[in-house]
Amino acid sequence: MFKRRKTMKEGRIFTVIFISVIIGVALFMASEIVRLNAEVERLFRDEKETVLATEHSDADSESEEESETASLGDFKITYYCPCNECSGIYGNQTSTGVFAEAGRTVAADPSIIPYGSVVVIEGKEYVVEDTGSALKGKRIIDIYVERHEDIPRIGAYVTEVFLAEAGES
Repeated sequence: MFKRRKTMKEGRIFTVIFISVIIGVALFMASEIVRLNAEVERLFRDEKETVLATEHSDADSESEEESETASLGDFKITYYCPCNECSGIYGNQTSTGVFAEAGRTVAADPSIIPYGSVVVIEGKEYVVEDTGSALKGKRIIDIYVERHEDIPRIGAYVTEVFLAEAGES
């Protein structure tokens, strides 16, 4: 009976070690998937920017017209990040299915500013790619940032927001 208990104890230790190794491998694989997805997203974006730059330079040579922006009025500007507190289980996955990117992605109520719209906030262009329940029916634009630590430093404020016209983006 004594040997059996020792064998059972060793079996439990082996099981705990085995499960720990499996969890470690799974976590490593998950982090690699996230890293590779980010790399694919970056490569896709770089290729898209190259195509857009080529199209934009072609359009510039065809037309010398100045592009304009149209005021959407004043909006409260807030910030969010991929942390659990800001984005919950969604992380940096937006409601439109793309991965949010700091300096590009904003969230707004799509009934006020439709998805895909390019807005200009404080002279910087952003694309409406996300929304959130706190934004429904409100004149709030949530700007995506990479780190939660940036949010208190930046704060919230009200400013005039513009819709970029064709040729602006």
